[in-house]
This record gives sequence, C-alpha cells and structure tokens, in this order.
Amino acid sequence: ESQDGDGDGNAPMSGDLLILAEELETALETERRKQASINGKHSYHILSTKALKVLAEMAARSAPRLPTLDEMKKISGVGHRVVAKYGEFFRQAMHKVMVEKRLCEPDPGLMPPPSPEPTRSPPNENGWVDVSRPVHQQQNQ
Repeated sequence: ESQDGDGDGNAPMSGDLLILAEELETALETERRKQASINGKHSYHILSTKALKVLAEMAARSAPRLPTLDEMKKISGVGHRVVAKYGEFFRQAMHKVMVEKRLCEPDPGLMPPPSPEPTRSPPNENGWVDVSRPVHQQQNQ
C-alpha cells in the first residue's frame, strides 16, 4: 500500500485531485491568517501548517462533501477547542472553493458566520481612538 508521507495510508494525490487540494489549502491558509488577525494570534496558533495541509487533502478526497467537525477533530493537532472556535470558518472557506469549482451548489447553511467586531479602545480625553496598536497594548501604558 502506498503512502503519501503523512502516515494516513492514502495514495499520493495527482491530477485534478492535487489541484483541488492545493486550492483548498490556499483558501484554508487565507482563512487561518484572517482568524489569526481577528484574534490577535500567530497563524500557527490557530492551526499548524501540517494540520492545514491534511485538512485540505481530506476535503479534496471527500469532495464535494466537506469534512465534518468530528472528522476534523481526528486530524493530529486539531482538537476540540480549534474545531469549536474555527471549524465552521474553515468549512465555509472549503465550501467556497468547491462552489467556485462547480463541485456543489451554494449551501445557505455554510454561509460565513458574522465576523466579530474588532475590539476598540475607548476614546482618550480628546475623543480620539488609537487604532494603531491592539487594545491590550494601549491599556498597559
């Protein structure tokens, strides 16, 4: 049995499947950066690069069906907390790629949840808000 190097026992991907996996990986990376920015974290604290790649390959192999949240939890490095906080954002990013590739119809249930409003510091005595630094840095002065 051939392996693709990540120890999951799946055959190496090629052709259209490989292209789809790469496009899914790009979409997941973009979503990971977005979530990292929103949450004031480094991208790798949201999801490791290896876990992101495994998720993209899992989605490509199951297309047009998206991996479930329970399936995502089985990926090494993807725990309950990651899935609870970011799972639906990643599913939406993958769904968007599959819709664009015409692998499935848009699913209203996979519309992106509303993004949290950015946290802003209260205005200073002059009524100005300093948006150049995160709130936690402003409060520690």
